[in-house]
Amino acid sequence: MWSKLVAIVSLVVVSSWALPMLNRPANHALSARPECSMNASAAWVDVVLLIDTSSNMGSANLRKISTVISLVMSKFTIGNRANISAGEHNTRVAVITYDREARIVANFTDINSLGDLSTVLNKIQVSNTADANLYDPAINRYISDVAPLNDGVTSAVITINFNPSDEQLTTTLNSLSNYPFLPNVTMYNFLGNSNSLATDLSWALTQANCYCKFDDGIPLVLIDKSKNRYSRYAKCMNGGGENDPEGGMPDNYTKFCTSDGLIPLAILSQDEENFVYNVFYYSSILYNYIGLHQDSKGNWVWYDENMKEFSSSYFNWVPGYPKNLGKCVVVDFSSDRSQGWKDADCDPQYSGYVSGLCQRGACDAESVACGLVNLPNINLTLVEKKKRMAAYKLPQMKQFHKKNLKVVRKF
Repeated sequence: MWSKLVAIVSLVVVSSWALPMLNRPANHALSARPECSMNASAAWVDVVLLIDTSSNMGSANLRKISTVISLVMSKFTIGNRANISAGEHNTRVAVITYDREARIVANFTDINSLGDLSTVLNKIQVSNTADANLYDPAINRYISDVAPLNDGVTSAVITINFNPSDEQLTTTLNSLSNYPFLPNVTMYNFLGNSNSLATDLSWALTQANCYCKFDDGIPLVLIDKSKNRYSRYAKCMNGGGENDPEGGMPDNYTKFCTSDGLIPLAILSQDEENFVYNVFYYSSILYNYIGLHQDSKGNWVWYDENMKEFSSSYFNWVPGYPKNLGKCVVVDFSSDRSQGWKDADCDPQYSGYVSGLCQRGACDAESVACGLVNLPNINLTLVEKKKRMAAYKLPQMKQFHKKNLKVVRKF
């Protein structure tokens, strides 16, 4: 089973698929910016090319699409015989064209090699109509036909604009590539005349292959100042707790996360904290535990992916804190911006704080970290596994799910 659907509207669409539970260890080291793998040959991603064939596109641009896509996909292992759990990775490709109407040109099973893909692309011709209805309902239906499990919960959209002078088209493509959790942020939108188009597109596809199962949370997105663009990083964030009191409040805040196979969130930079605030502020929970705590020597430390302690130089205490209120920490979302951190008792039964922020490594070409990870001293019972699958019911994930569905409905 492939990990996700990437739809490129050749102009675009990229969406993630659910990953099967895999009993493999996480292999992303904790850092403020854990890089996603750019190993295209090891990617396991489903690509749907959505190509405008109206007369406005023109034959020259269609040929360029064919050339660029063939060049980019030569780096990926195209096929239909992947065994992800055994480390055998393939990328599958399907093609949909549209002018006034949408048509499925090739399904995943029709393309088993780069040669098959090149043949399909080279046969695409410009139509005799200038109409290009990107919002034809058939487009969304056909994407569902070739990828029936796509629910848009974790999605990305890649757009390639061959006519930037058309303001309406540019606005439409930019809106398609809006990132739903950060205001006024677009990702993976490129120009057809860019000299770096092939490089950028290859990068965007490996970015789409770096994702979180929606019950594991939301992938970290930060500005890459060296490239002046936003980028995904291999870290999934989610909320834990609040709906857990059915079995009684845990006696240690870490269980808000570890009972779901996650670990307490480590916030290692101001950029990361800003992202956390933008994603989780809209929940109804004002105070959330994070992974910062005092070790046996009184040092403030975090937990890594194996629940081992490590230190960091980044702190964001509320003025006047810590106040000796406890050996653990909550992040304060009680105003229209993050107030910072406050020390608190580690036992939610005494502190009154009923939830925590959690994390897990993302999956990418070289990692199945978002699968079912066996963390030390964590034995997930059948009940806990079922609870983990119900994580989307948390307020944070309801908001997450709702926003992503809005994006999908735009196609």
